[in-house]
Amino acid sequence: MINRKYRLIHYIESAILSLYSIIFLILIVSGKISEFIHPRYIIILAAASIAGIIISIKRFKEKSISHHHGKPLLRISLMIFPLFLAFVSRNMKADFSESAGGKEINVDKSVSYGFGKNDDMLEYRNKELIVLTDDNFLKVTQDIYDNPKLYLDKKITYTGTVMKKKFSGRKDELAVVRMVMVCCAADLAPSGFICRYDNAYEIENNSWQTITGIITVETSSDGDFPLLRILDVRHAEKPDQEYLYPF
Repeated sequence: MINRKYRLIHYIESAILSLYSIIFLILIVSGKISEFIHPRYIIILAAASIAGIIISIKRFKEKSISHHHGKPLLRISLMIFPLFLAFVSRNMKADFSESAGGKEINVDKSVSYGFGKNDDMLEYRNKELIVLTDDNFLKVTQDIYDNPKLYLDKKITYTGTVMKKKFSGRKDELAVVRMVMVCCAADLAPSGFICRYDNAYEIENNSWQTITGIITVETSSDGDFPLLRILDVRHAEKPDQEYLYPF
């Protein structure tokens, strides 16, 4: 009877390990894994998932099973708990509206990702219309924050998601950003610009929009910072690659 009990526990643990591996492989094949981790870690996760399946198969084939020490139900619960969290949070999206608990958002400070060497940025500093893409978004926005007066009165256009939190109590303010992932979903941070637009109330929060605006410069106790005056805004489809990866 005791042997049957330990054998059942052994099989349950093996099945859970196999289930984790299969879920990870499904996420990798479907491409959805990039919503959770940086693409550079995908090959590591794929190798670990394959190894997990091999180990599970080996454990199922074992004829001799040693007795487990400790509390088996606790071990199984600890193995299942992350899986439970994954299913509970699978449909959760980053919501930066005021209704999301008043979470503080800082898009008026550029986070340095090692971009923005002067020689590399001359091309953009000399343009009258700057088009931001996935490839240049982070380095150009960083240079604009580092040197806002060099971009004064230049036009800029890009696609991003809208954050409707009132940054300074003004009803005509919103932010249009891209979410940046350095490692995983836990470190997602917004990168983009605070914008002013008379009809800001018409734009749906968390929607994707393509905007064109004029770069203006305002001064605060922390120094000069860029702000966009929107000239044109159009609804956009969410890109296939929602997040930006600096490294």
